[in-house]
Amino acid sequence: MKLKKLIQNSLIGFVFMSTFYSNSWAENPFAKKGDYKDMDQWGMGGCGLASLFIKEKDMLPQIAASFVNGISGSTQSSAITTGSSNCVASRNDLAAKEQEVFITVNLSSLSKEAAQGSGDHISALAEVFGCPNEQFAKLSQTKYQQIYSQNEPTVVLKNYLKEVKSDQNLSKICLRII
Repeated sequence: MKLKKLIQNSLIGFVFMSTFYSNSWAENPFAKKGDYKDMDQWGMGGCGLASLFIKEKDMLPQIAASFVNGISGSTQSSAITTGSSNCVASRNDLAAKEQEVFITVNLSSLSKEAAQGSGDHISALAEVFGCPNEQFAKLSQTKYQQIYSQNEPTVVLKNYLKEVKSDQNLSKICLRII
């Protein structure tokens, strides 16, 4: 009888702790901002093995998801580390990385074409930012001094984001400005 009660209490405690652990991540303000995890893909049970087959967002299925994630142990840790099992970076992270890489690889050509106000690289960068090509190229040319004040990709990216966000028209229509 004592063994049965011990097992029962251990199981309840384990479910409670695994739920608390997963929910504490889901309630993390860092995760809520969408800076790292895209919570649309999983419920309060968190990302991981269970998120692949438990799709319902109601409380009981999410408690079960949390339990499965809790007992999966190293699978859960590797999913978070490798970005598998729905533990992927959010779309915002992907867009930011794509913008940074594109500017880093094409900085010299972008600088020349921005000064001219047209070119294949500026058109491609407009697409990376989700902006209309002509308006983005015009902004690149008129704000050239501010955007390319330094020959450093991270500074150029930061300046582009600042200028596009401050532009009344582009700030409303560019889709991938973070």
